[in-house]
Amino acid sequence: MKAIILSLPFFFLIFFISCNQKVKNQPVDNYETSTDSLLIFSGVLPCADCPGIETTLKLDFGGFDNMEHYKYELTRVYQGSKSDGKPFVETGNFNMERGFDEDQNATVYVLNWDKNISDRKYYVIYSNDPQTIHQLDMEGHKMESGLNYSLKKK
Repeated sequence: MKAIILSLPFFFLIFFISCNQKVKNQPVDNYETSTDSLLIFSGVLPCADCPGIETTLKLDFGGFDNMEHYKYELTRVYQGSKSDGKPFVETGNFNMERGFDEDQNATVYVLNWDKNISDRKYYVIYSNDPQTIHQLDMEGHKMESGLNYSLKKK
């Protein structure tokens, strides 16, 4: 009985170590076999009170081995006289999620995933069109509009 009690901590230690092993993050996007570490998408998105918003989204993977290094840069220039062509630049971290609607292989990019929900932005690349990224609404759903909320890969 004494041997069993003395060996219990050893078994718990082995169990804890084996359950706590870090698994290398696997890329979940459409570029799993690509050497692209920087993706750039651009286009003009709709604007409520201006002709459009010139938008460039840069996704920097910094290597596929660690999602903590996934950085983005979102640059927007509001067309028209209000902004005087001044770019608004936002930077932060992003992560990826697999699957969107019926497309199980689509990739959803969550910008500012490590911030408050209200600060997050969502984009999706469908598996059948990896050259286009689509902006989603504030909750990560498709935009309910007939307007074009997509950017093309450069």
